Amino acid sequence: MESEQMYGDKMMIPEEEYVIPIGVTDIKRIGKDLTLVSFGKILKVALSSASLLSKEGIDIEVIDLRTIRPLDYEPIVKSVKKTNRLVILEESCPFASIASEIASKNNI
Repeated sequence: MESEQMYGDKMMIPEEEYVIPIGVTDIKRIGKDLTLVSFGKILKVALSSASLLSKEGIDIEVIDLRTIRPLDYEPIVKSVKKTNRLVILEESCPFASIASEIASKNNI
């Protein structure tokens, strides 16, 4: 899954070798009011939204899935148990989407 719209993005890249584990989410922002799950280019929208809402006193936890197969459910479940609220932000139709897969889990 690659987005041409991200080709111009700039970020810090470590000079030394580093590894991003497959199937392990990354909590980009700690929060207590709502869990926001996303991945890919729309993650920038999730982080921007969390930043804007923090100015209104809403504390959002942002989870970057990083990979969707395998999908790391445990951090999502743990976060939702803490916040009691879940929003899944992605750019696909609802039928057979990552959002519908996560929402269909009984323990979330």
